Amino acid sequence: MIEKSKNCLDFNRELLCRTVAGNRCDIVTITELFDGEEDDHRKMIVLLGRVHPGESPASIKMQGVMDFLSSDEKHA
Repeated sequence: MIEKSKNCLDFNRELLCRTVAGNRCDIVTITELFDGEEDDHRKMIVLLGRVHPGESPASIKMQGVMDFLSSDEKHA
């Protein structure tokens, strides 16, 4: 499970849909808060993991990506 860092101001996990088997398919958003004073023209990146049942290693890679993005690392 990822921990919220001091640089990750907004982390949200919500149910996107359910799979045919009834499992959760979540959407996770990691971003800085938008103050609403200027137009929000930030770029968005969509990352997918475990699109097919045999892609178990994708779970480990996605965990690494989420850990990095929520870290205090300068480039995150």
